[in-house]
Amino acid sequence: MRKVFLSFVGTTDYKECIYYNTEMESRPVRFVQEATIKHYCQTWSFADRIYIFATDEARKKNWVNDGHLEQNTNNILKRQGLETGILSLQLEPEVCMVPIPEGKDEKEIWDIFNLVYDSLEEGDSVVFDITHAFRSIPMLALAVLNYAKTLKNIRVEGIFYGAMEKLGPSWVVEKMPIEQRLVPVFDLTPFADLLDWTSAIRQFLQAGDAGAIKELTQRFVRPIKKASPEIRRDADSLIHLSKALDTFSENLATCRGPSISSSAVYLKQALEQCKGLTMLSPLVPLFEKISERINDFNGDDLEDGIRSARWCMEHNLLQQAYTILQETVIAILVKNTGYDHMDQKMRDRCASASTIIRQNLPLKEWIGAAASDTAATQKIIETIKEAGVSELLVNLSRARNDLNHSGYNHDACTAATFKKRLPDYLAEAEKLIHPDDIEESRG
Repeated sequence: MRKVFLSFVGTTDYKECIYYNTEMESRPVRFVQEATIKHYCQTWSFADRIYIFATDEARKKNWVNDGHLEQNTNNILKRQGLETGILSLQLEPEVCMVPIPEGKDEKEIWDIFNLVYDSLEEGDSVVFDITHAFRSIPMLALAVLNYAKTLKNIRVEGIFYGAMEKLGPSWVVEKMPIEQRLVPVFDLTPFADLLDWTSAIRQFLQAGDAGAIKELTQRFVRPIKKASPEIRRDADSLIHLSKALDTFSENLATCRGPSISSSAVYLKQALEQCKGLTMLSPLVPLFEKISERINDFNGDDLEDGIRSARWCMEHNLLQQAYTILQETVIAILVKNTGYDHMDQKMRDRCASASTIIRQNLPLKEWIGAAASDTAATQKIIETIKEAGVSELLVNLSRARNDLNHSGYNHDACTAATFKKRLPDYLAEAEKLIHPDDIEESRG
């Protein structure tokens, strides 16, 4: 995996300044890249690369030496170019100047986008200094990086900006003693990370997939074992949340019934803990969105079973929704009859009871679990009739059978049909946990 440094150079007659942040303080240099490259690329190898993007004018004025002229006389001003400055650092990575257009129209902006993107390879680890990126380039840089994250699996290790404007106009800087020309270099990486977190949480909210959140948490936690107590506390909260989200997501994906309910409670606790994030406070509103989505889960496995089915429907997990819904309806009916809803034989009797009702089968034609305890089966039949859900049980059984057989039958439903019918089935099932609704519908 290569390490890659990306940056732009402009046409300004840059003055010598001292660039600093919490990790470094440079000697006086004309270009911020001399400071950031020396610090962040010091240990890089011959396999790594430093790319500087420059227009033709920027190349003439700042890439090569002595590119500026005195305003009144047109005499050449003795200036060290950026190429010389970087090469003087005697680092191992190859230094490449990439010519780019001015960016004066949309086509040229897209050309710049493609040139930056084409400089990247699969799996690159990227440091981007955007200090001298002009006009729309900073936004374009973020777009390129996000694009390459998906297509080339790059990782953004740092985005930096030297706040030269803090010193004032160029003529003011020129009059300042060099030791007073202190330019802070801001680490903008957290803002790029925030985009990643936003995307990962949107993926969970839309598809119920916590994989991206888990990956981000691992990436965040790995380098901070020796960080401040505040950051370590934030890391512990994120680890807790990541595990809770992953467990909840996996339980839904694999239709783990009662475990879904307990994992939802665990997730709510983890989200509550994340309200206290200090160093990562921008993430709190994002996590609150997740809290809103799971707020109705209350720890009752049967009520939460219906809620789980609805969650799956809303996240397009249709097969899971049908499976969870059918099994939860059966569990509720068995429990309402007075039996253990985890008893598989009782559940089998309930499944058989709907067929007995629909076909009006006499006792002598009962088979299997239904025939092995006819008294229990009869009680379950009465519960089903009282609840008015015999047709619902039949419909869910047919749908689930169709799904499990992947549509390999002559009267298979279309995907659209499964999606269309599910809300009505859910509405019927929800009446089982809200009995008052049944009475109102009968009245």
